Amino acid sequence: MSGRPTVLLAVACWGLTAGLAQALTTVGPETRIETQDNQANLVSIAYGDGVYAIAYCSGVSTDVWVEFVDPNTLQILGQYEVTIPSGSPRPYGDVLSYGATYNPVDSEFGVIWAGHLPTGDWEWDIYFRPIKKDGTCRIAEVALTNYPGWSCQATGFVWDSLVGKYVLSWTDSYPSVPAGPPQIRVMTFDRNGINRSESAPFGGGGSYGPDVAVGPNGYAVLFERSESLYQVYFAYLDRNLNLVTSPRNMTDPSHATVGPRITYGDGGFAALWKIWGSPCQLYYAHLDTSGSGTPIVLVSATDLYPVTLLWDGTRFLTTWNDARPSNDNNWYIYGVTHDKSGAKYGSEARIQESPSYPPSGGAVARSPGDYFMVWQYGYEIRSRRAVDDITPPGPVTSFTATAGEAQITLAWTNPSTADFTGTLIRYKTTGYPTSVTDGTLVVNKANTPGSNDSYVHTGLTYGVTYYYAAFAHDLSNNYSSAMTAHASPLDTTQPGPITSFTATPSNGRVTLAWVNPSDADFKGTWIRYKTTGFPTGPTDGILLVDKSNTPGTSDSYAHNGLTNGVMYYYSAFAHDAKPNYATAATASAKPFIAGDFDLDGDVDQQDFGHFQACLSGPGTPYAAGCADADWDGDGNVDTDDLSVFLNCMGSANQPPGC
Repeated sequence: MSGRPTVLLAVACWGLTAGLAQALTTVGPETRIETQDNQANLVSIAYGDGVYAIAYCSGVSTDVWVEFVDPNTLQILGQYEVTIPSGSPRPYGDVLSYGATYNPVDSEFGVIWAGHLPTGDWEWDIYFRPIKKDGTCRIAEVALTNYPGWSCQATGFVWDSLVGKYVLSWTDSYPSVPAGPPQIRVMTFDRNGINRSESAPFGGGGSYGPDVAVGPNGYAVLFERSESLYQVYFAYLDRNLNLVTSPRNMTDPSHATVGPRITYGDGGFAALWKIWGSPCQLYYAHLDTSGSGTPIVLVSATDLYPVTLLWDGTRFLTTWNDARPSNDNNWYIYGVTHDKSGAKYGSEARIQESPSYPPSGGAVARSPGDYFMVWQYGYEIRSRRAVDDITPPGPVTSFTATAGEAQITLAWTNPSTADFTGTLIRYKTTGYPTSVTDGTLVVNKANTPGSNDSYVHTGLTYGVTYYYAAFAHDLSNNYSSAMTAHASPLDTTQPGPITSFTATPSNGRVTLAWVNPSDADFKGTWIRYKTTGFPTGPTDGILLVDKSNTPGTSDSYAHNGLTNGVMYYYSAFAHDAKPNYATAATASAKPFIAGDFDLDGDVDQQDFGHFQACLSGPGTPYAAGCADADWDGDGNVDTDDLSVFLNCMGSANQPPGC
């Protein structure tokens, strides 16, 4: 294996745990990273064993080279030719579609490429060779395919860490010569390029550009199929390479598509593709193994092409070629990070400085410190770093929760960390939220570092304790540790007063009646009494009853065992659960013996004299002061009333007869 300086190529990595900045920030200028021969193209990149491995095709020598780069200094550590420079059946007439991915079991990078003989027989085969960062290879190159036809375009290449095998997807035109209707195949093979298993071809004639992703139980493939217009299809295979989900069209048949990308992250398969139109649109979807998910428009531009889709363990990074009027319609690579729903964490960042035409292919890899983007610029390989912010701001201080009427006022001081952008507050009623996704969102309040802030949480329920956790955050959605506070809202609003409050006296009794208020939080009516005047408040006088009932109901209560001839004064206070008491409704009455008009405890001749004076006869209204003699309430005092009176008539100082 010869060793001379070169540049980098394709990428595949997943499951890394560091976080990406919410808004991508490029570091340093765009730099040419290879010095091979000004004929470099088809670049990919992977990270592992503390280095970046960049694989690319040399257009002059028609060989594949791998270059190792220090992720901290970006110094080239070595450049090595993977394909054999001479000997049968090499050199190639041409090479195509390569890729590199990291195998942590052997601390080496697997590299694949497609090549054919210079004889023009159209026999393309896919080759594999592993290489360590010192340039050594355990084995010679291995031909993964050996068909007597056209087999090429190995466009998906990843490592399945669960079973310790490489996974390859490619476009296969076998057995037609020189070119038949291409279909899709998936292969798994071990670290030595043997123990190969291969799926049956699927996708139908005219299928191209498959990308493959490793999930917990199998492999998802996203590819194009040529119909009246190019369409994007999804398929899912188990680890035995049996087709579980048959190819499913993900796009509107009336729109042409291109550039499918797929990766696994956050519990599903993230998929990316372009739809032609005015404007062109970059579609994204998070899919299950059946291909179910809701595609959204992630980016719109005059024209664009997908470049990469990467899951870094916390969020997705999407990059694409973009030609927009603000850049004089020149092509640049842009990037943005987003969650699995497609919600962006920040604004789009332009990664490429020098415009290119046609649009560049490229790849990105993630190291613990940053992202490293490589792309083809003419026949050079260019690169640029993008850093991420994984350091949260300090926590808020002086976080308090002050109870009010059906509300709680939260107050705090924001941290002075320079990149602080806001404070997210969540609550629960069963205990403090334990994370930024636990509980219910109260507010995400933007402000400046070191500022004092507050928020009023309204519409709360009296008697319930609300537990709050406040998380300061920066633009990258790095969240501080939580500060907590809790409070129970107050209820200071009394219900309305009762209405139609009456007191009806009888012998040793006063019957009270009323209508309760219609306030939703009404719980009951509190009645107190005195014999010297109306009770002035809910603690004055003697408690008669606290009568529970529902809003708007009619109610009554009989006050028994009273002394006839004594005036009883009543105050009734509607109240809620706290209790808050309404203003008093008042009524008074003096219990008496029927017929005892002078209230001396008997019904005698003196009382009869009053009755005689009031007699008016049937149909004639009684005189003023005679209402107490109208026993039957018919508006006059006649013989009917006399009959009732005579039943009670007795002697002086004797109990009445009724």
